[in-house]
Parts: sequence; C-alpha cells; structure tokens
Amino acid sequence: MMLFDTMYLTGQGNQLNIRFDPKISSFKRNVSESKTDTIGSKYPFVKRNGYMDYKSFPISGLITHLMDPSHSITSKEKEFRDSLSYYEEFNKKNRIDDFND
Repeated sequence: MMLFDTMYLTGQGNQLNIRFDPKISSFKRNVSESKTDTIGSKYPFVKRNGYMDYKSFPISGLITHLMDPSHSITSKEKEFRDSLSYYEEFNKKNRIDDFND
C-alpha cells in the first residue's frame, strides 16, 4: 500500500507544496471507448483503448507563503515595500518568526 502525504501544484517552472488541509473530493477513471451499432442492434461492437486509462480528480487545499521558497506568489519585499525594515525590526523585538507570523 502506498501512502502519499504531500500534493504539489506545478506550472510554468514553479512548484507549490499543498501541505495544509489537502482534499480530494472525487476520483474518476477515464477510459477511451466507443460503441458501433450493427444492423438490428442486437450485437454492437465495443472498442476500448487499453493504453488510455488514467484517473482524474480535483484537489483543494491551503496555499501559504511558507510553501513558496522561490517567492513566485509574493515576497516580503513586495508586500511591505518601504516599511520592510520596520516589519523585520518589530518581528525581531517580539520574537515572531515565519511560522507564527
């Protein structure tokens, strides 16, 4: 039995870890098949492509800046601009780190 404990959202060279509150709400198996009716429709031909057998499912979860080490969503410099030094000084004085900010 395989256990997967982490989901990733990838795209355009970025990768985000969806670690908090991950959910898969449904699971669907996709197979390519077609039906050809015959004369009289008693015995139709059913064709199935065995190589095209994949699963699809929607995922949801919480994305935070802690999962974005490359700062592709945002960064402290973009958020605080001119007041970044005040923000860092305040956090240092009050012992606030990235995990309880």
